[in-house]
Amino acid sequence: MSHPTRLFAAVLALTLGWSFNASAQKTTTPIFYTDSDLKEKVGFVEVRGAGLVGLRRLSTNPDGTVANPENNLFGPGLNYGGGVFGALALRGALHVGVGVETNRWGYVAKFSPILSVEPLVYRGDYTSFPLRAGFISEVSENWNLEVWPSTSVNVLRKFQAGANDWTEQATQRFWSGGIMLQGSRAMGTSGRLVMGAVLDLGFAPLYTSPSRDEELPFRLGLSAGYRVTF
Repeated sequence: MSHPTRLFAAVLALTLGWSFNASAQKTTTPIFYTDSDLKEKVGFVEVRGAGLVGLRRLSTNPDGTVANPENNLFGPGLNYGGGVFGALALRGALHVGVGVETNRWGYVAKFSPILSVEPLVYRGDYTSFPLRAGFISEVSENWNLEVWPSTSVNVLRKFQAGANDWTEQATQRFWSGGIMLQGSRAMGTSGRLVMGAVLDLGFAPLYTSPSRDEELPFRLGLSAGYRVTF
């Protein structure tokens, strides 16, 4: 046998020997899975908070104009929300859940510059009970994209116009609806960091007065929270 032939035979023998050895190691090394690795997540509980801007939309006449345009001298007010929310997975990406939150709805009355009156802050503090149906889509190993339409009943605790207590004349309970668009990132085996945008629309005025136009309050802002899945 010539030298090149012997060299080729030696290389082939070493290659085949390494392949058989690696194959034997792969087949003889068992892989074990625990129940937690195989079990699908059935739901979650999360704590969340939100910083929002509160505004109002005035009702209009049939021709689309506002009855009293001077009443539209209102600007954004600082609102907030936060609480505990839990949901269960129903089928596939669909989740449904309920929660309890504390929320502030409000805005700022600017008044006419001719009056030389300081802006007046209207703000109401509510206990809210949201009902949400959400769709969670896995976009990578660590990230999910989520869409949560929601509706809430908001029960008044206190309402103020500046330093004045208007709790008695404010709307005591109203419904609101909105949507959350958010992403969640895995933090360990069962935790997730949740961040997103929020839009809420109230279906009744915060308070009523014969001298004012009908209004619908709304809020928009950002939210963040931490979720534990189970």
